[in-house]
Amino acid sequence: MADAGSGARLIDFALTDQFGRKHRRAEYAGAVTVLVGTDRGGSVHVGGWLELARGELEGLAADGRLRALGVADLRGVPRVLRPAVRKALAAALAQPVLLDWEGRFATSYGFAPGACTVLVADARGRVVHRTGGAADPALVVDLVRCVRALLAAAPERGAGPRP
Repeated sequence: MADAGSGARLIDFALTDQFGRKHRRAEYAGAVTVLVGTDRGGSVHVGGWLELARGELEGLAADGRLRALGVADLRGVPRVLRPAVRKALAAALAQPVLLDWEGRFATSYGFAPGACTVLVADARGRVVHRTGGAADPALVVDLVRCVRALLAAAPERGAGPRP
């Protein structure tokens, strides 16, 4: 997937994670946000992205200006199976992942079936970078470069805009 910063905005959302905690778009306001979204088929690629990017991005998240958001595209999962899916994800993943039963993220951003999609939104919520597929060191370098540039331009949390 090529870098396709379309200028789209992060959608408004209120979704629960696999632990039953509600997450809202407002919690990410003012922060650079890295969103990793996938369906079941693409989930095999998420670990590779995390492995390659974690060391570079963890230190940048310390002051709260960088947030990460995992989204599971679960549209099509029958309602009767949803508790079992939630329980399986809670057992398998320590980090919260938003459970998107309606596929709003996937349809809004064109997630490819069977692939991992990585989006970066600036502090104003505009999507400025898009990549994905299998983790690739060169793509991770581009991702980290984008995040660093956005953080350099973004005001510190709680501060006013930069002059």
